[in-house]
Amino acid sequence: MRWSEFFMETLENYGGQRVSRAKRAHSDTLERNRREQLRQKALKRYLSRLIIVEKDFRGGYFASIRFGCRTFVCQPFSGESRLKISTGDEYVVTRGQRGWIYGYKKDNEKIKGWFPRVCVRFTDNYPFQRHAEESSSVSDSASKS
Repeated sequence: MRWSEFFMETLENYGGQRVSRAKRAHSDTLERNRREQLRQKALKRYLSRLIIVEKDFRGGYFASIRFGCRTFVCQPFSGESRLKISTGDEYVVTRGQRGWIYGYKKDNEKIKGWFPRVCVRFTDNYPFQRHAEESSSVSDSASKS
């Protein structure tokens, strides 16, 4: 496209505003990215898993030395906190990294952070998959009625 054609297209009226092709493309890209982020968030939630804490961890960067040098050295360096966990607590885990897992407390989603993997026992409970299956079976039975 020549510059004169591009210039004329830029001046055309588009939805009551003068918007260039580049701005429309940028807007479309932002919308696609937003949809992709929402899809990834839903997938992450669907794949989350329930765990039960078996060993206490007092939180913080240096508390992990108790579980070995590798656990201490390989902890994720991010802005997210190292969570204090107690035996018997239940957490929903969303991701992991080199012996550390990130999750939130089952009964309070605001309590979230990283903790060592050696402190927990994984269950076969995927809480959000169960909700999805229940809702699909309810809709199936409603459609059969």
